Amino acid sequence: MSDPFSGIESFPILEMDYFGLTENQLNKLPPKQRLEEMIKIIKHSDDESQRWDSICLCGELYHVLDRVDHDLSNVDSLQMKTHIKDLFRWVLKNEKNGVVLHEVCYHIAARNIRELIPDLVTCGVCSDSILGRHEAIESLGLMNAQEVMDEIKRALDDPVQDVRETAQFVLKRLKRYRNEAYEGLQII
Repeated sequence: MSDPFSGIESFPILEMDYFGLTENQLNKLPPKQRLEEMIKIIKHSDDESQRWDSICLCGELYHVLDRVDHDLSNVDSLQMKTHIKDLFRWVLKNEKNGVVLHEVCYHIAARNIRELIPDLVTCGVCSDSILGRHEAIESLGLMNAQEVMDEIKRALDDPVQDVRETAQFVLKRLKRYRNEAYEGLQII
């Protein structure tokens, strides 16, 4: 099986944490600048709470970009969504903190970013993070990813009971929902 993350640039986490922007300050920035700052934080901050905030804000921005009532052109909107998807893929491969990894899995599922299903599968069966494996598998269930049931079955042999239970739960859910499409969470 080829490496699904080949060709994705990996950046080291910097020792110095020079990102002092809060969630509120980031939200006041224009969308393009906000995304640029969040990418810097996610790829370079040594503060997992800042990375977590930025993942949440990226998920919210992705959701807003799906709507038609924003000030960006269609081209800008599509480019920004592509950057967010690429960033989420990068996080799945490179993030070492389980809580941050959990959050990105949730936002992938909540936004129904189906292009990242193969990356969620890899995280669900290969991540060093127990929390990451659990949430990646749960996210596949939430997304009704019927096409990867066989891959999810691999997690039934995970050494951690919580991950095995998640795989059992997801496989049962997928069987119940096999004839229904997933449209994403209805986020209020």
